[in-house]
Amino acid sequence: MADSKMSKEDAVKALQTYLEENNALKVRELCRQQPEVMEDDLRLQIWCCLLLGRKYNSNAPILDDDFVPNVPCREFQVLLNDVPRTRANMPSFCTPDAKASIQFLLHKFCTKLNIEYKQGLNEVVAPFIHILPPQGGKSNPLAYDLFEAFVIRFIERFYCTDSSFFLMKSFSLFQLLLQFHDPQLALYLGEQDFSPELYTPQMFLCLYCREVCIQYALLIWDLFIVFDDPAFTFCIAVVLITQQRSGILLSDMNSIPEVISSNENFNSPEGIRTIVSEAQSIYKRTPRTFMRHLRLCCVGSNHLTPSFKDIIARRQMSGEDGESRIALSTLDQRMVLQTARGVPIMTAHELLSIVDPVTTSEVNMAEQVVLIDLRGAEEAVSHGAGFIPRAVQLEPNFLDFPDAFRAWLQHFDATRGVHICIIDMPPVQQSGIQLWRRLLLGEGDGVEGVDRGQLHPGRDDNNPRGGALTLEQQEEAIVQAVTKADSVRPALRLASILQRESFPYVSVLEGGFPALVSQLHKQRGRVEPVLIQHDPDQWTAFMEATGRDCDGGEDLEGDMVAAKNSARMTLGAKVRPDAARRGPVADLTVPKFKKVEELSWGEKLELATKRAARSGHVHMGRELESRRAVLATQRAKVDQEKALEAQDVIDFR
Repeated sequence: MADSKMSKEDAVKALQTYLEENNALKVRELCRQQPEVMEDDLRLQIWCCLLLGRKYNSNAPILDDDFVPNVPCREFQVLLNDVPRTRANMPSFCTPDAKASIQFLLHKFCTKLNIEYKQGLNEVVAPFIHILPPQGGKSNPLAYDLFEAFVIRFIERFYCTDSSFFLMKSFSLFQLLLQFHDPQLALYLGEQDFSPELYTPQMFLCLYCREVCIQYALLIWDLFIVFDDPAFTFCIAVVLITQQRSGILLSDMNSIPEVISSNENFNSPEGIRTIVSEAQSIYKRTPRTFMRHLRLCCVGSNHLTPSFKDIIARRQMSGEDGESRIALSTLDQRMVLQTARGVPIMTAHELLSIVDPVTTSEVNMAEQVVLIDLRGAEEAVSHGAGFIPRAVQLEPNFLDFPDAFRAWLQHFDATRGVHICIIDMPPVQQSGIQLWRRLLLGEGDGVEGVDRGQLHPGRDDNNPRGGALTLEQQEEAIVQAVTKADSVRPALRLASILQRESFPYVSVLEGGFPALVSQLHKQRGRVEPVLIQHDPDQWTAFMEATGRDCDGGEDLEGDMVAAKNSARMTLGAKVRPDAARRGPVADLTVPKFKKVEELSWGEKLELATKRAARSGHVHMGRELESRRAVLATQRAKVDQEKALEAQDVIDFR
């Protein structure tokens, strides 16, 4: 398709051709560039192509559904109560056929996926019944297919998991998203105790179809389906809030809900397109890493189009008591960690795609980034790390001098409105139990040990019924493992200060400076010209001496493999129902290792010595050998005392 914009008549003809070919890629591309071509009579064809991957057949007969609703789903009474409330102001939804169709589709969906009914699903199913009404007392099978595909594509984790864990995470991440784009407004809402839980549930759960008339809801969903990213709903919410910015800042907590709901832009097609256009700008300015976290709140896959087979596998992890027992994948764990931090995290790969387009094809020349290098100049020289020539250099302890920092901030104010990425050197503590735990268990810098079994989706010793940890328990263990380390990171401290000073677009580099060096070597094999005066040998020696990982940074492909392996292990016993008949098998959910408190002092020394040898830590190796000699002397002394005691017993007898 040509880059120049076609006339509407030509665009409609081209769209019809693509629909006839069932070319979803071309359909989506054309509708994104010229949304005015999505006319009402083409809606079903577009939705079938993009949601189901098949052509719409208007002449297909309505056949009897093979689903027999003879067993009520969980929370069935709530479902029955919501049916007459659905679009009760519209006569077409008050007919017996319409009510029966709403009940049938909701009941089938919850039964098929083995989930409990949740309020809000009735509002989501309404648009599909409106465009495909029941005929002759029969629900249209296509209505269910579209409804199911829509929920799984965009809001699966809100409705298809028994826990509200992911919905709560979406509130936390939305707060960070609003703070990233408009920190003053986000901080004011926080001061008024007006959290996202109070004004965003209907937006996220119903995808804006409840606040507007059915015709405008269909228009919103047209644009939403074409954009094809579940995380886009958060960008629309940011626009709706920021458009009422002036009124919110002049209101107290009691008046804010009325101000937010008074947005009139959702009441016209032009206003809706304006909101979506502004939301696309929000989407583009948000770090892709953060958008991935937002997407994982909505769907159980990092991909934009999760497969239905994966959804069924996740459904098998629901506990009999209705409590979610889904194991958090590696990507989910990163999402949980992001909610515990007060600023969006950007990966080194994404940063380099902006500041150094030579390293990647993902070029965004419109994006400007100011880098703040929060490392000491002496540290950069003495360890062979080198300098970032285009970065603003700040000493880490500069934040401890308020007057000097305030003067610097006045000059730095000229960069307000530009993306700011802060790079630091993550701290490491070499003394005490932390270093021993790092050598023994490979734990992070400055992090007190956390039982690895608690981070693994294995069994919970405190749960008498067994099974995997709940999502909330997994979150607690993960956050606890990094809270102390994050509390001393200067980058997070500086980011928090800049946000309080109303600087938008502030992020922190994931993994700090080591991740940047590692990513440069992975992408280009060298660090120049992004870094200068870098000494690889001296830098490697420094990293090994301090127990840091020379291959730091985020490896998305590795995370995806780890996530699949984790899910395969966790689901192993449940996806093979004949395992019990074949005899006892190993429990794949229980890692076979000792906890650190179960290790003897000699075993700890042995493991630490092996780890020091693998990492080439010569100094620590000598230290461990010295301690081993001391332990051997102590053992010999104890054995000698026991021998003397035994001799005394013999003599006494």
